[in-house]
Amino acid sequence: AKFTIRAVVNRAPSSRALLVELFGIMTPILGLLSKTFLFVRLWTFISLGAVAAFYVLHKIPAQHRAKFTIRAKTLDWLYANVITGIPKLARVLLFLIHVGVICDGLSFLWHTELAPVLGMLTALSGILGIAIVVTDCHKRIPYADEIVSGVLIHWILALVQSVLLVKYNGPGAINLVWITFGVTHLGMAVWMTLLLKVDNSIKKFFEQLRRLFSSMECAIPSFRRILFGSLFVVVLGSWHSFLISPWNNTYKNDERYIMSMVSTSSAAADAHARAHEYYLSQVPHIKASLQHRFTLHPYFAQTEVRQGMRLERLYHQRLLSFERQLALNATGFMIEKDKCAMLNFFQQQNIRIPRVVGIFHEKEAMYKMFEQVQTSSTSYNYPLFVKACHLTQGGDKGTKPAFAKNFTKGHMQKYLFPWVEKKWRQRPTDDNRPWSGTMNHLLSYLKPGIALQTPFRGLRISPEHIPLETKVEVVWGRAYLALFPDYHDIIALRGGKFEYTDRRAEAPEQWTNGNVPDDRLKWMVDGGHMEAVWALAEDVARAIGIDEIRVDVFVDPERPESPMVNEISLSSGHNYMFHAANLARAWIGPHIARLAAERSESKSVWPVPILRRTTKQVHLQTVASVNS
Repeated sequence: AKFTIRAVVNRAPSSRALLVELFGIMTPILGLLSKTFLFVRLWTFISLGAVAAFYVLHKIPAQHRAKFTIRAKTLDWLYANVITGIPKLARVLLFLIHVGVICDGLSFLWHTELAPVLGMLTALSGILGIAIVVTDCHKRIPYADEIVSGVLIHWILALVQSVLLVKYNGPGAINLVWITFGVTHLGMAVWMTLLLKVDNSIKKFFEQLRRLFSSMECAIPSFRRILFGSLFVVVLGSWHSFLISPWNNTYKNDERYIMSMVSTSSAAADAHARAHEYYLSQVPHIKASLQHRFTLHPYFAQTEVRQGMRLERLYHQRLLSFERQLALNATGFMIEKDKCAMLNFFQQQNIRIPRVVGIFHEKEAMYKMFEQVQTSSTSYNYPLFVKACHLTQGGDKGTKPAFAKNFTKGHMQKYLFPWVEKKWRQRPTDDNRPWSGTMNHLLSYLKPGIALQTPFRGLRISPEHIPLETKVEVVWGRAYLALFPDYHDIIALRGGKFEYTDRRAEAPEQWTNGNVPDDRLKWMVDGGHMEAVWALAEDVARAIGIDEIRVDVFVDPERPESPMVNEISLSSGHNYMFHAANLARAWIGPHIARLAAERSESKSVWPVPILRRTTKQVHLQTVASVNS
C-alpha cells in the first residue's frame, strides 16, 4: 500500500500539490485552535470544579439562598442563543478537526520518512469522526440517553486520535495533538456534567430564575454512574502520564508549533524575526570557530542528520549514534551521564569547578574518606555535596548535601550511610522523553560511583538563595545564548543583550512574546560576568570536541573573572522558543557540509569541521590529546 499510493500521487503532481496547498491553508487555523486548546488544560479542571460546586450549592435549602432577579429577556436570549448554539458550534469545530486529522494522516504521501500504516490509521480515525458528526450514528446505540453516548464517543475518539498523532508525528501533529488533547478534556467535562445530571439542574436553574431563585430538586447519581465516571478519570490520568508527558517535554521547541504561533500572532512574528536576525549575526562567529578554534571528536561525527531536522529529533539522533557505537566499546556519553567521569575530565582539562574531595567506585574507600572528613572537619567548606555519579537525572535525586554534623559517627549511620547504600543500588532512568528507550539502554552501562564535592562559594543572590546559575548553549565552539533557571523570563544573547519574556497565566510553560527590558541582570554585562561565562562555556565545548552542548555555569557576583562549571547536558530539555529552530540549523549545517565533502559534492556555505585525530574515549582525553 505504501509504494502503490505514493506511486499514484507521484504520477499525479497536481493532486499532490493540492494536498500540500490544502495543508498550508489549514496551518494557521490549526495553530489558532492549538493555542486555544492549550488553555483548556487549565480551565477544564476549573470548569469541573465549578460543576462540582454547582452540584453542592443547589442542594442548599431555598430559605438559605440569596434572592435576586434577572430580566426574562436576558435569560431567553442566553438560553436560545448560547445554550442551544453550543452543540451546533461543537459540530462545526469537530468537523474541522477531523478534516485536519485526515490531512495530517495523508502527509506520508509527500513525507517519505513517516509510517504509512500509522498515517492511514490516523486518516481513517478522521473519516470515522466526520461520519459520526454528519450522521449522528451514535444515536442508534442502545441506552444512548442513559450514558450520553454522543459526548462519550467524541471524546474517546479524540483520545485515540491524540495517541495516533503522537506516534505518527506528522507535519501538523504538534497542533493537532493539543487540539485533540483539549477536546478530550473538554468532552470529559461535558460528559461528567451530563452523567451527574447537573445539566438538568442547570435547566431548572434557568427556569426558576424566570420567577425567583427558589428550590430545585436533583437526584443523587447512582453508584454505577459515579463508578463509571471515576474509571474514566483514572484512564485519562494514565493516558496523560504515559503518552502526553513525553510529548509535553519537547513540544515547546518544535518548529511546527512555533510557526503556528507566528501565523496567528504579530508579537510572535516579531519575536521569530528577531531570533532569525540574531542567528544571521552569529553565523560568521560560528564559522570562524569552526575554521580556527574547534576540532570535532570522531565520536560526535556519527550523528545522522538531514536538513530541516527539529531540535528534539537531533537529540534523539545523537543518542542513537551513541547506542550504535556501543558495539565499538565507545562510551563517550559518559562525559555527561557519569558524573565521576565528567568531574575527572574537568580536572584533567583544568576547567574551573568547585573542588572535588574524592571520587569513589568502591564503597570502602568512600567510607574511609567520610571518616577522614570527620577527623578534620575544619578543613572543608560546607555543605559538602555527596553525588551519586550514575544518577544524573533530576528525578533520580542523586545529590545530597552534608554538613559538618552529618559526618559525626552517629549522623553518618543515620543520615549518610543509608542514603549511599540506597543510591548505590538504584538504577538510573530517563523517563518522559521521546528518547527514553535509547537513553535508558545507554544508562544501563553505567557503574555505581560516588563523588564528594565542595560547594560553590559565590554570593547567593538568586531568588531561591542558591548560587546564580546560567545554562549556556554552545554550537561548534561558539556560545550562542544562555538561560537562567532562576529568571525564566530572561535570555542572554551575545553582544551584551538580553531578551525579555513573561509567563502566560493560562499556560505557564509558554512564554509571551513581549520584549520589555528591565535591569535585574544588567550588572552581569556591566561587570564583565557574561564575557567570562561565554569564554568558560566555549572552553568546555572545545576541550570535549562536541558539536552542540549545554554548559551550566555558576556565577560569582563578587568575582566576575571566576565563574565555575556545575555540569553539562547533551540532551537539554529547556525551552528555547523561537531560537530552537535556529540552534538546530546551526548544528546541522556543518554536518551536512562534512557529508557533502565526503561525497565530493558541491561546496557548502558552512566550513567542513576538522576531525580531531584521536582514538581516546571522549571522557578520557587529556590536555595533550585535545591539543594534538
